[in-house]
Amino acid sequence: MSRGLGDVYKRQEQISVFLTSREAKESHYYAMFCCQILLGPRPSETCGLAENDYDPDRQCFYMHRTLNKHGVLEDNMKGSNSFRAVYLPDTLNKIVKKKLLWKKEMRLQYPDLFDNDFLFNTEIGTPVRPDHLYRMFTRTEKRYNANHEESLPVITLYGCRHTFATTNYERGESDKVLSEIMGNTPATFLQKYACLLYTSPSPRDTR
Repeated sequence: MSRGLGDVYKRQEQISVFLTSREAKESHYYAMFCCQILLGPRPSETCGLAENDYDPDRQCFYMHRTLNKHGVLEDNMKGSNSFRAVYLPDTLNKIVKKKLLWKKEMRLQYPDLFDNDFLFNTEIGTPVRPDHLYRMFTRTEKRYNANHEESLPVITLYGCRHTFATTNYERGESDKVLSEIMGNTPATFLQKYACLLYTSPSPRDTR
């Protein structure tokens, strides 16, 4: 069953407002929020990332496994296109590098709790399940809206994925490039986002 597009951040400004907010930055899961919004992966892919899947020098994630909501690690990705390298912007690379450094420091202090290969962990060292990440993301969104007069849409983690697709397409990125980054085939991408591709204004429409 395909997921509906649901709510998304409709403007690049909304993404910037959320990611630079005090509420988002103070969350333990800020690095994961940034990954979801800026790279558009499936939540299970972000949760399944291993330390060795991150190359800070090349600024790259190697997507090859997922962690499901039951805490089961799976190597069978959704499709062959899901096995991919995803490159990180400079700012995101610094954020992820800082989070990995935090984990290594915590492992020295609490070796029994942080004895796993996951790139991202909870405060107590356990892997982050997608349902837990979803709760933390939604809680942060609602906290932001409670503290600001101009509220933001309360979107899901898949809404982050759809936000990535819509905002980047509207900025002129090709569906082929976006499908490669997101781990879709071009046909799947076009099918899922057909309503966007044929109705939303795009820079290419004004050339």
